[in-house]
Formats: sequence, structure tokens, C-alpha cells
Amino acid sequence: MTTATLARPRRLNPIRVFSFVIGAVISVGLAIYLLLPFFWMVKSAFQPAGEISAAPPIWLPTSPTLDNFRDALAMMPFLQQMGNSLLVGISAALLTTIISSMAAYITARSKLRIVGVVLGILVLNQLLPEITRLIPVYFMLEDFGLINTYLGMILTYTGFATPFAALVLHGYFQSSCPAELEEAASIDGCSRIGTFFRVFLPVSRTGLVAVSCIVFLQIWNDFIWASAILFKGDVTMLQVGLRSFLGLGGNVQYMGPFMAACLLTLIPAFVLFLFIQKYMAAGLSAGALKG
Repeated sequence: MTTATLARPRRLNPIRVFSFVIGAVISVGLAIYLLLPFFWMVKSAFQPAGEISAAPPIWLPTSPTLDNFRDALAMMPFLQQMGNSLLVGISAALLTTIISSMAAYITARSKLRIVGVVLGILVLNQLLPEITRLIPVYFMLEDFGLINTYLGMILTYTGFATPFAALVLHGYFQSSCPAELEEAASIDGCSRIGTFFRVFLPVSRTGLVAVSCIVFLQIWNDFIWASAILFKGDVTMLQVGLRSFLGLGGNVQYMGPFMAACLLTLIPAFVLFLFIQKYMAAGLSAGALKG
């Protein structure tokens, strides 16, 4: 090989260059599509009404203000409604995790043919839109006197989240929970129930925490059921409280407080994300080392 051949620069592959450019354009466009609404909410929460409605848009606050947050807390019982949402969300997530873990344990360990039928019913349940079950569930809760009560809301969310959680945990239990631990516990004299609570659940804590958080976030972001079951009085949830701003006629002077209230609602989800991210990383690392 001659020196001229070594010094010759490598030619760029046009197909690779085109693929890189297309990938970069798609990535930037997707990032803008996902982050632009969040950016607009954040900047509007710190802008006065005049800057929010300005044309052309003012992308950064020229005179940042915290008045929108003060007005949001004054216009709605924000802290009380947030407490209601946390109470319902945490209670329903814990109850769902307990029930679905028991169901998933049975389906993951049982050899009966009916397990396939049960899993098929759970999948079919996920294919049905929730809105189709709103009216029958509402009248059933009304017959039991559970409309506009925490218990009725918790039971409703638990009933709709359990099939999804059971399907997720079924796959997790099959792939991540060794049966040898249960066999060792049974040899030591531990009952099936004792094995489930003392051995199986501690080993599966990573999956249980993940499912609990997913269910909680689904409840936290739900509006349909919150507006149908808990719709008046001191038990109103935060999602319904935010809807009250739209009842003010959509006047631009309320847009700042509305954006500030929306920004405040992200705090629990953001804190949960920080906590779970660390916990999940530790759990996956421990599982890899044990495997």
C-alpha cells in the first residue's frame, strides 16, 4: 500500500449521512413536540396576563412574577384537593398492588389450564374503553351509597387498575422470581401464605414498587372518574379543581393562575420520579448481581 493511498481521505457514505440527518431532524422535532407544551406552561406560570396573550409570543418572562401562584392558591382549595388526590391515589395504588400481586402469584405458579382463560379475560378487560363502564359503575356505587365518598373512589380505581397490574406482575414473577427460594422455604416448614409474604414479596419488591407507581400516576392524571365519583364538596380531587378554571370562561387573566396550578400539580409526580429512579436502579443492580 503506497503513501498516496494512506493519505487519501475517506469518502463519506451518502446513505449514512442521509440517515443521520433524517434521524437528527426527527429527534429534534419529537423533542420540540414533547417539551414545547411543558415549556409553555412553565413560562406562562411566571408571566403576567399581558405577556401570555402577547402577539408575537413572548417566549421568556420579561418581568417574572409569583402572583400567579398566589392567585391559584386563593382561587381554589389547592392544598385540600391535593391531599384528597394523594389519599385516594396512594390508597388505591397500595390496595391494587396487594390484590394484583396475589392474583399474579397464582397465575405465575399455577399449572392449571384455566390460568390461560384468566389471563385472556384480563387482556380483554384492557381492550374495553373505560368510558363504556362509567354509567353501570356509577349506578352500582349509587346503590351502595358510595357516590362522593373516598371509599367509592378508591374501590373504583382499584377495580380498574388491578387487571393491568396483575398482567404486569404475572410476567415479572415468571421471569424474575426463582422458584428455588419458595422450595427452600417450604422445606423449612413455611406455608404457602408464609412463603408468599416472607420470601416472594421481598424478592419482588422492585416490580411491586414499579407497579404501584404506575398505578398511582394513572390515578393522579385521571379526570373522567374523578369528575364522576368525587365531584362536589370537600372531597373533590385536584383534577376536578383544575377544571374550575375553565368554568371561569377561559378569560386570559386566569391563564396565569391556571398554569401555575398545573405546575404545582407536577410536584408529587416529580418527587416520585426522583425517588423511584434511584430505587429501581438499586433493585435492578442487586438482581443482576444475585443472578
